[in-house]
Amino acid sequence: MNLTLIGLNSTYSEPLIDMNHGLLVLTATDQPVYIWNTTFEGWVVNPDNLRVGDYMFNPLDGGWTEITCLSISHHSQLVYDVVTSGVNTFIANGQLLDRKPG
Repeated sequence: MNLTLIGLNSTYSEPLIDMNHGLLVLTATDQPVYIWNTTFEGWVVNPDNLRVGDYMFNPLDGGWTEITCLSISHHSQLVYDVVTSGVNTFIANGQLLDRKPG
């Protein structure tokens, strides 16, 4: 399936969740991340619900990236939201994300 980039929205946001020392920096709410842990596999809508020891899916190699460090930043930072034709999942630094709802 070919997808077309139809939009790239940017806004300043805080707080932000920093995973694994900058591997991903996401808004704390409404940014779905595909994860696996001992009790669950699927989309976590709010990254502030992630925990050290959860695994994020890397579709580039079919593997899982363990979350080894989480920190909250209260400094406003520019964040982007990708909008594509069709399915709105995308890869950011190797991890599977979904377009923010709304």
